[in-house]
Amino acid sequence: MPIFAPPAGPEVPIARPLLASWDSKTHPRQIALQQYLKTLETALHLEPAAHGLAIALCVAMPESRSLTSGGGDLDNYLLPILRRLGHHRFAAAFATKRVGERSSIRVADAEPAGFTRQPDLTVHLGPAPDSRRWKETLRDYVGAPLARGDGPVALDICFRVHPNRDWTALWKPSIDALGGLLGLASAGNPFSSKDDRIVRLGLHRNVDDAVGWDIGLELWWAEVPSSDLDNH
Repeated sequence: MPIFAPPAGPEVPIARPLLASWDSKTHPRQIALQQYLKTLETALHLEPAAHGLAIALCVAMPESRSLTSGGGDLDNYLLPILRRLGHHRFAAAFATKRVGERSSIRVADAEPAGFTRQPDLTVHLGPAPDSRRWKETLRDYVGAPLARGDGPVALDICFRVHPNRDWTALWKPSIDALGGLLGLASAGNPFSSKDDRIVRLGLHRNVDDAVGWDIGLELWWAEVPSSDLDNH
């Protein structure tokens, strides 16, 4: 499946990125999130007809906060943005965490990555990512722990999906099932992967009518040296 390169072009500085919220419309967190998304949408000013896009979010965090624990899952920063802008318009979404003071975002046409490394995992799954069995199947494919310790990790996932599927709904169940790669935050919950270890996340969408409502996944991962996360 093709994967994409992070978009080039000018960065748009943004206020502190906000995580997805499932609170009610009147909750202060939800109100703040909607205002943030409105401001972001205005700043990006995407053409209504623009499709086949790639988006990259850089989340700057203070030195006092850990990049690899305590929350701050990158998919939860991306989720509300793509749903606000229209998830079907994007072929790829990227996010990074690093120590710094300035967060930013950029959007451009998606371009092939020219990436030749074979995926670390390829799996074909059924159509129900919200089911326990679906997540168990992915967990079993990953198998025993592959990335040791609690250090930072880079992860790319390519989803082969029908064009009518909301691919953003696949992010969380897929990453939750990667306990064999990321470790578990709770030994009693097999779907509590330590996804806050992910400091570089790439999510790629490969549209394929022939797949029907099944889902194809390809995954690449690597441990990231801590020195790569310094402010610059």
